[in-house]
Amino acid sequence: MSLLQLYKTLSLTVTFCTTVALQTFAQTADVPSPVTPEDYGKWETLRSGMLSPNGRWLAYEVTRVNEENELRVRQLDTDVLTVMPFGEGVSFSSDSRWLAYGIKMSESERKKREKQKKSVRNNLGLLNLVTGDSTVVEEVASFIFRDDGAYLAMERYPRKDQESKGVDLVITNLSTGIKTNFGNVSEYAWQEDGAMLAMIIDAEGQAGNGIQVFDPDTGILRTLDTETTRYTGLSWREKEDDLAVLREREDDAYEEATHVILAWQKLDDKNPTKLILNPDTLSGVPQNSRIIEGQKLEWSDDGDILFFGIRDREKMPKEEKVETDADSMAVDALEPAEVLVWHPKDLQVIPEQKMSAERIRRRNFLVAWHLKTDRVVRLGKELTEPVTLVPGQR
Repeated sequence: MSLLQLYKTLSLTVTFCTTVALQTFAQTADVPSPVTPEDYGKWETLRSGMLSPNGRWLAYEVTRVNEENELRVRQLDTDVLTVMPFGEGVSFSSDSRWLAYGIKMSESERKKREKQKKSVRNNLGLLNLVTGDSTVVEEVASFIFRDDGAYLAMERYPRKDQESKGVDLVITNLSTGIKTNFGNVSEYAWQEDGAMLAMIIDAEGQAGNGIQVFDPDTGILRTLDTETTRYTGLSWREKEDDLAVLREREDDAYEEATHVILAWQKLDDKNPTKLILNPDTLSGVPQNSRIIEGQKLEWSDDGDILFFGIRDREKMPKEEKVETDADSMAVDALEPAEVLVWHPKDLQVIPEQKMSAERIRRRNFLVAWHLKTDRVVRLGKELTEPVTLVPGQR
């Protein structure tokens, strides 16, 4: 074989081997590697995106199957990304200077604490978007910025085995860092576009229960009403200084409690107007009606009408004296069996029956209280009749 023929043979061999190798590599590259069980937990879902009011920040949650979730905050003009492990429930202050978010426990820590029968509680993360400084506050159940972004209200968790619903509420001045603490707060609400914070006090033994209003700008705390009973249903009038709340009233002759409606107008004034609607003197509604807490108090836009809900009030059944013997007492001592009986002719399965029963239990008549004339008007004739307030609510 001549040198020329040998050269041509080697060239063809190299060309063939190179072609085969490239084809084999391309085929290998086109075939994706199988997903292993270790990869299952890494599947991600993007959710809950939120822009800051000034449009410079984007916060969004990334959830994974293995619950190694995180909150990501991206500065859009610089593309700088900040990652908060286990962050959720983000909220920007209205001035775009602060970002607050909840911090859940990791799955391993949560399971560990549940096994030890310890409470599982979230923390609060607070990020200064101007300086980049961040702070973590332990054991915060909920938080709300004041509308102007100057203050942050942080609700703590209840103490172990406490009977009342009141917890510590901490108001933080974000510019100075000064904190003001209130105890036994069961419900709170910032005034919309205003300075005041309304709080319901629910203490052990109901000692000191009432409704208070705090102005953090002036440091003035006012008690609007106090009684040894429960309060619920704070309702500010939109962008105004009018406030309403329910005060519980129990009667041993009836199964469920009714409520007194308390309303204040012009709380910014030194002498605000206080209005009271007594359930015992309701006119324009059926007798034995009770004011319920399941229907949120709602103001009309002009502040002249306050809407609430009523239901029929059922009397407590009379106790019948029954002679007992040892056998009947033994039967009464047994715990009832958790057995659910469903008949094939029932149109609803048992879970749906329970949901329907709860919906029926929440049905109520909507009532309009005209504050200027102290007139009460029931809206609708049947519990099944839907009533919707039109814009303006007149």
